Amino acid sequence: VTSIPAVPSSTQQTLPWNVTAQSFYVDLEERGARYVHSAVLSNLEPNTEYYFEIYYNNKKQRTGTYLTLPSENLEREILIAAGGDAGTTAHAKEMSSTLHNHTIDAIMVGGDLAYDNGIPSCYYSWDLFLNMFEGVNQKLGRVIPLLFSVGNHDLGFNAFQDAEIDITKNLYYIYFPQQTKISSDESSH
Repeated sequence: VTSIPAVPSSTQQTLPWNVTAQSFYVDLEERGARYVHSAVLSNLEPNTEYYFEIYYNNKKQRTGTYLTLPSENLEREILIAAGGDAGTTAHAKEMSSTLHNHTIDAIMVGGDLAYDNGIPSCYYSWDLFLNMFEGVNQKLGRVIPLLFSVGNHDLGFNAFQDAEIDITKNLYYIYFPQQTKISSDESSH
């Protein structure tokens, strides 16, 4: 991933970010097998629009822009669309298709996202769910961050069942790996 400030092309300068993503092979049925790539971009400036390019096998796969949130001084208002128990129902598709009518900064979905019920062969549920937001990105002209929390239908259990969850095989945890970076302020304590 290479980040460049979103400015007119005559004045674009490449910033010193060239991040190699961690890659995870997801061994699903033949037609669903895929790699998941995860990269952390740090030290981004608040309230700044960045241009990015994503490469795979030395070939450009995607470009886009991303707008960081404002600093703790809130230079502008933040608008977050929030919901939950989404799935890919007609109602969920209709709601996600109207998000572009607002200048949103993030989309938060509070659990029970794709309703794959923790079944790896239901990977297509995640494909359908995530594709619902592509239209929002395209119509707003930038990538809108998705904030997820996990629900029982993402893990494959209900409240009345004793269940052990193997996160190494659960698509929620594979598709959205959690990464932590300790800031220099925190490490000095």
